[in-house]
Amino acid sequence: MESPDIRPESPLDQEDIPFPCMGCGEILEEGKAFELSGQRWHIDCFRCSTCNTLLDSDAHLLLLGDGSLICSNCTYSCNSCGDKIEDLAILTGDQAFCAQCFRCRNCKKKIENLRYARTSQGIFCMDCHESLMQRRRKKKQVPRAKGRGDRG
Repeated sequence: MESPDIRPESPLDQEDIPFPCMGCGEILEEGKAFELSGQRWHIDCFRCSTCNTLLDSDAHLLLLGDGSLICSNCTYSCNSCGDKIEDLAILTGDQAFCAQCFRCRNCKKKIENLRYARTSQGIFCMDCHESLMQRRRKKKQVPRAKGRGDRG
């Protein structure tokens, strides 16, 4: 039985690598397609993931991290300022924030690197969250002193 002919010295050209459509998942054949942020769609698959409206290259839209497209009619409103989000939507569970409002509840600094902790009290940068957790641990470790009436 012959083994496949492997030639590491001849890498595939970028055009030779098959791209799956972000809409339907099928491999894109030669022809027209939309490309956005390194992801590609068949022209008929370039649709709003909420209302299924067909979009074109002039559409104002949001591209979510999972590859979903959101048209301007279906876009999110920021939970903090209430404005429609027209550029970068940061989704945390059922909440959406614009880039300007995605801030730590404690120090109020913008969370730039998307490393954060979401708690029932709000969203915290990792530095504030870790220091809050340390304080909580210390409180649990401090033994309670006996009261004056506790002589046994």
